[in-house]
Amino acid sequence: MKTCSWLSFFSAIVGMLFLYTNEMIGTFKGTYYDLFVFIGSLFLLGGMLLGFIAAFRREKGKVKYIGIGVFFIILLAVCVIDPFRIVRLAMWMKNS
Repeated sequence: MKTCSWLSFFSAIVGMLFLYTNEMIGTFKGTYYDLFVFIGSLFLLGGMLLGFIAAFRREKGKVKYIGIGVFFIILLAVCVIDPFRIVRLAMWMKNS
């Protein structure tokens, strides 16, 4: 396994941790931090892109597919469970 495969895996894990941290803060404090969602989304997107780069380079192993899979699973979960979060993030990016 090469560098892109492992970076894809770790980027997906860090992105999930940022999104989970935002959920936990929102549960306990009642406020959500859009910056955590934005950073987590960037890490997930980076993990997906690194996974595709690793797939195109034909790196050995199956770790490269974890970053791609996690991105689409998290995106599907957010769209099904809380679709307005994407709209809120887009409005936050537009206004800042």
